[in-house]
Amino acid sequence: MPIGPEFEVASVKRGGPPADGRPPRTWTRRGGPGTSDPERLNYTGIPLHEVVMIAWGLSEPWQVSGPGWIESERYDIAAKIGPGVDKAQFQLMLQNLLAERFKLTIHTESREMPAFALVIAKGGAKLGRSLSEAPAPLVSPAVLEKDRNGLPQLRPGRKNIATIPLLMTGCKGCVRKSGRLQSLSDIADMCIKQEERPVIDKTGLTGLYDFNLDFSIPGATTRPMPGQGGMPPPADFLPPDFQTALEQQLGLKLERNKLPVSVIVIDRVEKIPTEN
Repeated sequence: MPIGPEFEVASVKRGGPPADGRPPRTWTRRGGPGTSDPERLNYTGIPLHEVVMIAWGLSEPWQVSGPGWIESERYDIAAKIGPGVDKAQFQLMLQNLLAERFKLTIHTESREMPAFALVIAKGGAKLGRSLSEAPAPLVSPAVLEKDRNGLPQLRPGRKNIATIPLLMTGCKGCVRKSGRLQSLSDIADMCIKQEERPVIDKTGLTGLYDFNLDFSIPGATTRPMPGQGGMPPPADFLPPDFQTALEQQLGLKLERNKLPVSVIVIDRVEKIPTEN
């Protein structure tokens, strides 16, 4: 029997395959702690791999190791949550549901895997220290402004990071990561999402930083654009790839390495859940 908090009522059903054209990781989620409907939960078409990540508070797919079908098989989960349940309790409820319905057992181990170490590049870091490490109150609903080149960026004073397509430059596939009040841990997380590989901060830098990082994704193209708002048109604006931009613009470098990463390993799991 599960030990600890449980959902008041829960339904788990095996779902069908994703519709044609849908990305393999597409699924829907409604309700749960921190939403407008905290006492109900509905997952539709969710892979078991994702449920495990949510249940253990993980953010990256490589943190879970198990049979291949946990990423392809889909499930519909509906549950009623008691009042006042917080995120930690909710995660325990999901863990217990997985143990009860899927007979899931796991262990955690450290594995060496291809990764990146985030280090300071030759020539030193080029990050701009945030003017104040105390976030300012929001005084306007508009969070974007223009830099001296007329390109959009986040306003200072609020902890945030935004991905801004730079279509106004005439470049299809050019992107700006605009960060405010970001720690090196936050920047490492940004690198993880971009490179889809573990990144460990080895810079030794502390504090919070503001930055703009302009880069292009593979296959980016550029074409001349007329000037806007009195600004001269960019001349074939095509920034470098992400890693090159990171080194040139922020003075940080991703070094290939093999690093120990904590991984949840699935020892046992059943494809067909027990009846509701």
